[in-house]
Amino acid sequence: MLGLIGLLVYGALALRFPIGRYLVLPRSNIGSITGGSVSAALLIAAAGIVLHGAYVAAVLLCWRSGPDRKGLIPLVWGFAIAAGLILVLLWPINSTDLFDYIFRGRMGSYYHVSPYTVLPNRYQSDPLFKYLGWPNAPSAYGPLWELISARMAAIGGASVWTNLLEQKAFALFTFLICGAVIMRMTREAGRDAQIVAMLLWLWSPLALYEIVGMGHNDGLLVLSVLLAIWATQHSRYHWAAVALVIGALFKFLPLILLPLVVAHGARRRETWPARIRLAVEIGIISVVLIVAAYAPYWQGPATLTNIVIREKFLNAAPLAIVTHTLSQWRSIDWIRPRVSNIGSTLLAVGIAWQMWQIWRSERDLRSACFGLFAWYLIVGSQWFQPWYVLWLVALVALQPSRGTFGWVETWAISGQASYLLQFFILRWLRWPGNQLPAQRLYLLMIFVPPLIVWGIERWRRRSSPPSRSRTGQPLTA
Repeated sequence: MLGLIGLLVYGALALRFPIGRYLVLPRSNIGSITGGSVSAALLIAAAGIVLHGAYVAAVLLCWRSGPDRKGLIPLVWGFAIAAGLILVLLWPINSTDLFDYIFRGRMGSYYHVSPYTVLPNRYQSDPLFKYLGWPNAPSAYGPLWELISARMAAIGGASVWTNLLEQKAFALFTFLICGAVIMRMTREAGRDAQIVAMLLWLWSPLALYEIVGMGHNDGLLVLSVLLAIWATQHSRYHWAAVALVIGALFKFLPLILLPLVVAHGARRRETWPARIRLAVEIGIISVVLIVAAYAPYWQGPATLTNIVIREKFLNAAPLAIVTHTLSQWRSIDWIRPRVSNIGSTLLAVGIAWQMWQIWRSERDLRSACFGLFAWYLIVGSQWFQPWYVLWLVALVALQPSRGTFGWVETWAISGQASYLLQFFILRWLRWPGNQLPAQRLYLLMIFVPPLIVWGIERWRRRSSPPSRSRTGQPLTA
């Protein structure tokens, strides 16, 4: 019943915002399509409440002990596949990233230029240019992603419809592969834990909507992290490094997890020469893979400009608030790089802390990755988007905990609720989204609710003993 409710809501969204209807309206979003009306905002909010409510209810239902769960695995997978196929037909109403993937792939396949050194605005006469959201910026992604996008664009040609279906089908594939890896990695934990883990990922409205509905390529990032964790569980540290570096060659963030793999492997080596050898070998593997991937695009240091300009992006993050606040006294061009350096320093502190926890307390890689991702999103970045929370959803699925699920799901809800702020509320208030008042609202809406739930959970854990199952074992890890 809960699955049917979810499918009906996804179906209603796809019927209201089908791809075919909005191909003639480039860069149309949920705000422009609905005119920012109050009724549309209420309906979108209701859809989100129903989807997340049904999801939470299904997770809690499956968390209960039951005599027979064999029939649930096909149900879990059947819902995920059906919902994914429906969302393939949904117009990307919250993001233009999908069209940037398509156009930069077309730059490689049709114009044979590098998306790192040539900007899309050079090709304004191209029939797909009008759909772009970032025409004046180089690619924000790694060379492996650009190679895949170029291959898909070569098949899609100048057809927006074909390109969208290709990208979305690929996104659905990565989403389902992540589910299969989670299913395999949790098999040894028992059928009950495995079903809960699968459900946490495969039914997540955040993961389904953002990866398949909006077409974001974060499924590849999640997949690389899952494979790295799986490899370390079998002491395959070189393969873990390969997984993370390949993931970073799609989307850069997995690279920050590489030091954690080195620390995890070094902790399990008995001598310092063996530890140093492991670090050197992982370093060599990483360099070889990065050099080989960038070789087709390399045009000197300018090829890496896309990494440098990340500091200019400010949105809906605590450090963005700091930057906007300080810019009232100094030029934002002077403040921005300095706050970005602070963020990089804080990220380095987070990496060092997780490495120390791995070394001192033998923290597992999943927990270390989870902690570092949360640290990065809260204090290490000036740029936040709602779909970033799905990185945490995947890691919660590997080791389900009711308390952690509670505040991560709250973050997923509050993050997606910020779309109402972006496309409706700020429009009603006539506030620019890149100004301090709007950024403060983003901060309150996105970060405060999960922090409150996290605080309550921490207090509850300290004031009461852990709940136990019928077998006497703790329900949470």
